[in-house]
Amino acid sequence: IEGAQKKVEDRNFEIRKNLLEYDEVMDQQRKNIYGYRQRILEGANCKDLILEMLERQIGEHLETYLDKRYGTDSFAEWASGVLAIELSGKDFVALDFEGAESFAKSEAERKSERLIHDAIDENLPEAEDPEDWNWNALATFANSRWRTRITDRDLKTLQRDDVSDHIFTLVRDAIDKVDMSEGAKFLEGDYGTRSAVSWIQGKFGIPLDAAEVRNLDAAQFTRKVRELVDQLYNQKEIEYPVLKILGDRIQRDPSGQKLVDREGIAKQGRDRFQASFTEDQFRTMASEDIRAELLRASEDWQQRAIYAVNATREQLASLPATLTNPDGSVNEAFDKFYQWLRNEHLVVLPTAEELAHLDREKLERQVMMGVEMRYRFEIRHMERILVLEILDEAWKNHLLAMDHLRSSVSLRGYAQVDPKVEYKREGMRMFDQLWNNVGERVTDLVFKVEQIDESVLIQNYDEGQERKDDATGAGLEGAVATASQNGQADADAKIEPIRNNSPKVGRNDPCPCGSGKKFKHCHGKPGMAAI
Repeated sequence: IEGAQKKVEDRNFEIRKNLLEYDEVMDQQRKNIYGYRQRILEGANCKDLILEMLERQIGEHLETYLDKRYGTDSFAEWASGVLAIELSGKDFVALDFEGAESFAKSEAERKSERLIHDAIDENLPEAEDPEDWNWNALATFANSRWRTRITDRDLKTLQRDDVSDHIFTLVRDAIDKVDMSEGAKFLEGDYGTRSAVSWIQGKFGIPLDAAEVRNLDAAQFTRKVRELVDQLYNQKEIEYPVLKILGDRIQRDPSGQKLVDREGIAKQGRDRFQASFTEDQFRTMASEDIRAELLRASEDWQQRAIYAVNATREQLASLPATLTNPDGSVNEAFDKFYQWLRNEHLVVLPTAEELAHLDREKLERQVMMGVEMRYRFEIRHMERILVLEILDEAWKNHLLAMDHLRSSVSLRGYAQVDPKVEYKREGMRMFDQLWNNVGERVTDLVFKVEQIDESVLIQNYDEGQERKDDATGAGLEGAVATASQNGQADADAKIEPIRNNSPKVGRNDPCPCGSGKKFKHCHGKPGMAAI
């Protein structure tokens, strides 16, 4: 009995050990994802995260496009698909199109002969009875690879030794007839530059003439693109609050007629940008003229925001290392800085005592996010929603893919490969791809977003009520919006966390959104934002 019990315990130990080795892979990935997500929830500036994504993508793509062998590698890849063989880009270096075409076709003929012999040995083995030969598979192989029109009936009329010559003759004719003129563009000297320009236009919508950048080296080209993208992002910061105002105040009636709340636009623009808009000013203006006026006001506000951000950074850098006195009170230098933020820039922050006891990194993050939310809260809010939504969706898809990988990786043991090692290697490759996909998706959308559904936020806000957010996170936009409208902030107001005290909606209750549907058929569906 003791020996049997020991065997059972050893087996259970191995099961737990095996499970732990698999879970270690997911545990490391989970820490990376949740750590990144927590940084955002604790107030990390998502603009900085997005700019890092942009810089990484620009560097990677331009490094690829501006490589000296990009054109020849592209031609080799394209020709490999057209001719159904494997070609290497290094074989086409210093060749013009005619030479490259001739070399590619000769290589295709040479390698196809070897492939045909292998296919004959596999489907027409000499050691087996001819009655068991797979003529149909051999014909299908040749037709699918080289688009020939060989039938198994034709092959059966030939002796086995003649089959190879017959197929090779047809394959060689098919290769000779391949039109490779489309591949000439890959071998043109500026193909890499034109590809880079095309990617920039498709990614960012920046019009760029290939002739202007043809003579730039890779470093100069990359620097120019980064400057253009920075300018584009700056313009996005100017346009986004205007789009938000117009989206809130311009609606359409059931007949499709545009309804413009001109008084609301004037009031909202006046409060948002501290501009001297009047209702009479917008009463006779066309929509485009109103938009132009708002853009001018937003551009002036953006200059004020840039000044405030730069001045705050300078002030932070000049603060002493210790911000408190020996008795724990705030020292004069930090108190002066704190009052400057509150009085001159109306930045909503926790108390000076709370900030003074933070470490320098958290202090700078709190203060800089407070300034950003004071001047540019709409786009900071949008960035945060966008990054979190895309990250969460990518992570859920990754979890499903990892489950599928784990259920199938055991089959690789038949190939004398350790399944756990393969799981770790494939899992890390998929995790790297997840980050690439998140970066690509975020940077694709951030320049295209005009309005965003705020119901996807974890914390929901009721319109018309005072917004109170946790001052330790990035959720200062509600208080900042109130401060910007009233012209001042209540320094003594206690900041309370949001609590959802509304009653829980039952599955069969009417949906609170007012659609008339049951909750389970409306916002209670999986994947829908909660009410």
